[in-house]
This record gives sequence, structure tokens and C-alpha cells, in this order.
Amino acid sequence: MIDPVKDFNALPCPPLAPSSKVPNHWHFDLRYVTLEPPAHVLFLVQLDSSFVHMERLPYDVDPTSNETLFYFPESSSAAAPVVCKALIHSFLDGFGIEKFTKDVPAPYAPFKLTTGERSLAHAVEEEFQCMGVRRELCRIEIASGNRTHVAIQAAFNRIWERLVQASGLGPVATVLKAPDPIQFSNFRPAEWPRDLNLDCEAPDDFNRAVFYTRQLASLQVVENNTLPMNIRQALSGVMDLLSRKPLAVVRAEADTGNVMSAIDYALRYASWSFLASNHDVLAVSQQVMQANQIARFSVGT
Repeated sequence: MIDPVKDFNALPCPPLAPSSKVPNHWHFDLRYVTLEPPAHVLFLVQLDSSFVHMERLPYDVDPTSNETLFYFPESSSAAAPVVCKALIHSFLDGFGIEKFTKDVPAPYAPFKLTTGERSLAHAVEEEFQCMGVRRELCRIEIASGNRTHVAIQAAFNRIWERLVQASGLGPVATVLKAPDPIQFSNFRPAEWPRDLNLDCEAPDDFNRAVFYTRQLASLQVVENNTLPMNIRQALSGVMDLLSRKPLAVVRAEADTGNVMSAIDYALRYASWSFLASNHDVLAVSQQVMQANQIARFSVGT
């Protein structure tokens, strides 16, 4: 019987990569990719060689199925078990290099492993220890420095561009932004939204309605494979909806499984908080997209 942890522990851990030209140092993070099928992904990069690798999570399910929709960690501790399994698989599998070349080096473990998310680093360390990973492989360091983070994002952008090209979205691809790493540590619960006051005396609420409209447009781009709606024309309809339909009604409808009300509710929450980097906001928005995807799979079956 295959024991991935035992095999991982048995791997050599050299200070240099097989090329002997760069350090055997690897950085990983967790991101959410909205391209179909949407999924969380583990991103790995060796900055000194610009080698990148990505695993859809969970790694051991069919990436073309809707099973990836059900993995949505709300905390670093919830993310860690699947992330750790994917890390072990990536190194044991040699990053799948054999699919592209015959000159494949023997598998090896990382001499140094880093991430930019402090709580995720701690959770992965604890999970590795619980799994029985040998001590020196359990240490996860924190990547720091603006240059480092810029280089990491640039590396992800390269793989993101290939994903977008392969998606067949055409001109729509120009509006899709590469996702940033998920930051569990910076989570700050936003004040719960209220019904918006769209009178001229409440300019902030008007701006939230504009934000709502733009987010709705971006969702429709992904869903319909069309260019964005006319924001000015759509804004009047959004303002009418926000004025006549109370938040409590929208939430009640969403709780019954109404997908459009769930999208409406998530967009009201996101436009209220106005924190696009807040993982809680992303969680609500992505869970809505998840619900929409599940609904579409259900219709097709």
C-alpha cells in the first residue's frame, strides 16, 4: 500500500535544485481561480529558476468535475489538510514534468519552503507534524520584502495568462484579473450591511451602488462570455432593485436556494464592505458563484 508521507520523508533534501545552479527553495500560496471549473489552487514557484507549478484542490479529484466546488476553506486550519496533501503529491510526482520531457530528475523534497501568509504557514506546519512528516520538512518560513512578493505575483501572472488563453474567452479575457494569494491573517469582519439610502444626501451609498453594478457586470462577463454591460444603463436598474427590495427579503430568498437572490445578497455585502481583498467578502462572492455553478451542473444532469 502506498504511503505518501513515508515516501515524502524518504526523499533527499539537497540544498541545490537538480540543475545545481539555483537553491532548492520553493514558495507556495493558496488562490481561487474563477475560470471554469472554478477551484482553489495551490501555486508553487521556485523564484531563482522561475519554475512554476499549480495544483487544483483537492488534487485527487477530477479537475473537470464540479467536485472542486465543494472545497472552500474559511480558515487556514481548514485549508491546511488539503494543501499539505497537495504539497506532498507535487514533490513526489516531480511536478508532472514527465508529461513534457523525457529528462526527468528523481523526486526530491524542498530544502526551504516559504509562504506569504503567516497563519497558513503555522497551520501547514501543524498539519505536517500531525501527518508524521519528518521534522526538517515541517518548517515553513515567511516570505518577506516587496521585491519578493512582486516576483511571486509576476510568476503567477505568467501561468494565469496561459490559463486565460486556454479558456477560449477571447476579448473577454482582457477584463479578467489574476487572483491574489488568499490572506487568512488579515481577515477583519466587516460591519453587516443595511439597506442603502440612495438619496443625494448619501453619496457613499450611491458609490456602493456603482460598485455593485460593476461587480455584477464582471460576473456576467464570466457567465455569458460577453463584453461588459453598459454600466450607466445598468446602474438605474440596480438602484431601483436596491430601493424597492429590502435586504431582509433578499436574504430570506437566498436562504431558500434562490440563486439570483444569493448573488444579489453577496453583491450587497461586498459593496457595503468595499474591501475587495477581504477574504470574507471573497468567500461570500465565490460561494455565490459556486452555488450558481452547482445549479448549472444540476440543470445539465
